[in-house]
Amino acid sequence: MSSSATKSCAEPSAAHQSWCRCGSRFTPENATAAVLKPVIDFLQDDLTEEVTGELLLPQATLDQYRKVLDVIQATCCHSCCFTKNYGRYLRGTGSVLNCADKVTSADGATEKLRYLSPREVANLMCFPADFNFPASLTTKQRYRCLGNSLNVLVVAWLLRYLFTSELR
Repeated sequence: MSSSATKSCAEPSAAHQSWCRCGSRFTPENATAAVLKPVIDFLQDDLTEEVTGELLLPQATLDQYRKVLDVIQATCCHSCCFTKNYGRYLRGTGSVLNCADKVTSADGATEKLRYLSPREVANLMCFPADFNFPASLTTKQRYRCLGNSLNVLVVAWLLRYLFTSELR
């Protein structure tokens, strides 16, 4: 079993980024005690089988690149940072989700890993639920836009801090 597959999701490793996700508002008083939410809270419920199939990593890709993937479970409270090359390159561009009921080994059973959809990445970045991409954008273009963005709540908190701080 690979090291990624055996990691506990309770404690993020140094290589992962843990996010205080949309569940709590940042204030200077609660910034260190913010609650981490699991990835499952940000996954789309309405993904069709066709769309899910398009997000799945092919077995040949898994065989070749499995050791460089950051695999997360739906119960994890962390993921790697998403870059504009998510969905194009595999190393260091973002986490992939294990959709299987249990973690399996690369040399045994077939794993069911998929990319997160652009909407799911937007959810992780705390974009509002009513945010939509223009219909003319491809999935690759949507990943590029998200990879060059910042977490909306973190930016809002930083701006509030900068403009209300005594350090102005």
